[in-house]
Amino acid sequence: MNIGRSDIDWKSLSHNEIDRIIAERIEADNKRIEANGGKKSKRAGYILERIAEINNLREADKEAQDGKVKKNRFIRRHNLHPEEDLRALQLMILTLDFPAPDYSVMRVKSDAGKVRDIVKQKYFPWRNCTMQL
Repeated sequence: MNIGRSDIDWKSLSHNEIDRIIAERIEADNKRIEANGGKKSKRAGYILERIAEINNLREADKEAQDGKVKKNRFIRRHNLHPEEDLRALQLMILTLDFPAPDYSVMRVKSDAGKVRDIVKQKYFPWRNCTMQL
């Protein structure tokens, strides 16, 4: 399969088709590495597909939530429908079409009287996944 990423209309495909195409591309790249004696090239192949693989996103989401679930309302809200959010994130990665960042500002006053502005982003899609490769 020698189709460029920009040649595929990812939004028109079902989840199963997306998973199949990603798995085929990763497998083809792994076979190329194996045929080359296990030596990887300097440029990693199909990096966006490796990041957008659904199992990778689930693992990254789980790691990003570690120790934060109880106190973060954005994570609790995300956990009401995690599969939908991860599928939406998968499409964002594959099409490189991300929404504008949405920030909220929180003022915190320390015991010493110093006032700080804490700027936070929403959990989804900006903070929920770290790259797992």
